[in-house]
Amino acid sequence: MNKKILCLVLILGIVLVSGCTSDPENTTYKSEYMEFEYPDNYNAEVLSSGMAVQLNKTGRSALKVGVYSEEEYTEWKEMCEQEDWLYLKKSLVISNINCTKYTTSNYEEETYFFEKNNKNFIITYFRPNDDEIVPHIISTLK
Repeated sequence: MNKKILCLVLILGIVLVSGCTSDPENTTYKSEYMEFEYPDNYNAEVLSSGMAVQLNKTGRSALKVGVYSEEEYTEWKEMCEQEDWLYLKKSLVISNINCTKYTTSNYEEETYFFEKNNKNFIITYFRPNDDEIVPHIISTLK
C-alpha cells in the first residue's frame, strides 16, 4: 500500500513540475515601419531612427531587427560577402520567405537578409543560442 502512495505522490510531483516549465509568452513590437512578435523575456530598445529595434535578453543574447533602404541593404549584404568576414553563407526558406544567412567564423553572430512585404529586412543575432527566435520573428513580421 505504501508503495502505491509513494508512486502516486511521485507521479503527481512530476506532473506539477512539468507545468512550471512553460515557454515564455510573446509580446508584439509595433512601429510605423514594422510589427512582429518576440518572447517577452527579451526587452525591446528602439534604435535611432525607429527603423530598427534591438532585443536584449538577460545574459548574452541580443538581436537587431531592421528595415533598410535598397542601397543600405545591398551595401550590408556586400560587406557580408567579403571573404575575411564570411565563414558560412547559407540560403534557406523560413515561413515561405527566401533568406540568406551569414555566420561569422567564430559563430558569435548570424545575420539574415530577406525581403518581405516589399521591404528589405536584416536580422542580426549576436551570440545565438535559440534556434526558434529568428524563424518566429520572420514568420510574424509585418
